[in-house]
Amino acid sequence: MVYIFMQTFMIPGTIFMSLLAGALFGVFKGVTLVVFTATAGASSCYFLSKLIGRPLVFSLWPDKLSFFQAQVKIYQTFLLSVLHECYKITRVMLFPV
Repeated sequence: MVYIFMQTFMIPGTIFMSLLAGALFGVFKGVTLVVFTATAGASSCYFLSKLIGRPLVFSLWPDKLSFFQAQVKIYQTFLLSVLHECYKITRVMLFPV
């Protein structure tokens, strides 16, 4: 539970807890425990920031956020093509044909 809390609020020190889990529970149980708790912590961090962070940012900086969203809308096709090219490059690097 402490690991999930630390992952949720991005508190440093989870690497030491990961090593401790491996030492206490063994390699396979420790890795399984760390994978599931890290995933739960990261997911709860995402949902917490989406539920609380988004309205907070909208209320604090509405003009900057609307400008940023307009810029993303203008360059959306360019950004998607860049992401697609990056995907193709990494795919070729990982799995050469």
